[in-house]
Amino acid sequence: MVVPRNTPRIVIVGVCGSGKTVLTDALVQLGYNAQAMAQEHSFVPGMWRAHGQPNVLIYLDAAAETVNQRLGRQDWTPEAIAQQHRRLADALTYCDLYLQTDCLSEAEVLEQVVDFLSAGWSEEPKSEAGETVMKLQRGFLRESPGKKRGRIGKASPKSRRKR
Repeated sequence: MVVPRNTPRIVIVGVCGSGKTVLTDALVQLGYNAQAMAQEHSFVPGMWRAHGQPNVLIYLDAAAETVNQRLGRQDWTPEAIAQQHRRLADALTYCDLYLQTDCLSEAEVLEQVVDFLSAGWSEEPKSEAGETVMKLQRGFLRESPGKKRGRIGKASPKSRRKR
């Protein structure tokens, strides 16, 4: 499937076994311009920006027990997940959507993400650099890397709307 050039770019990050590949494949099948990024394996904090700033950054999370079950392993520990969380800290700071996937099926994750994305897109005035800034009608504005944007989920004690 060929995605139109003006389709907003979605990057999906998260710990191993959180559902990045399954979600990315499903979104691509639906016509979204989605890409999974293996940020959890990189010591480069902003690797999720490797191909340019995405319009939407989605962070998927899962506990070690869930990862072991999904990957058919027994060697994932809370410490290993904590290490991946440290590598994903920058992405968590800037994510537009955070989902804890432990208690969600693949279909439920896809449904929640599509609901979030279905809020619609509108173009905003040009940025200082002359780029068109894409804005989710729900109010999430893709800003410069130094600014925080809204998030949905419960990743930290910070105030976030639950999804």
